[in-house]
Amino acid sequence: MDSSDGVSLLGSSAVFFLDAVSTYGNTLYVVDICVSPSYRKFGLGKWLMFSMYDVVAHKGLERLLGGGRMPGYHKKVNDLTPEQYLEDVVKGELKDPVITFQLRCGRTPVQ
Repeated sequence: MDSSDGVSLLGSSAVFFLDAVSTYGNTLYVVDICVSPSYRKFGLGKWLMFSMYDVVAHKGLERLLGGGRMPGYHKKVNDLTPEQYLEDVVKGELKDPVITFQLRCGRTPVQ
């Protein structure tokens, strides 16, 4: 992928993703997916995530790996450790805007 592959224009908004794979690497590393608020709820974030799975297959890579913020954690910081918060989100007991989205896209937490 070249740098032009990281931006897709949608009307007057842009959706960005980052390709951080070296020529010799076996992993597509995703830092973040952002969709302009006015374009949310159209499935664009999920489409971007699944497009990255396609990139992994097309390039013969071994995996898609990425980090995820937990923007809802601040509401539970006094009650739960980050690990407990993540566990509750994975079990469906709590919702987190980023982690819940990633789970719906088939992502699974790793340590």
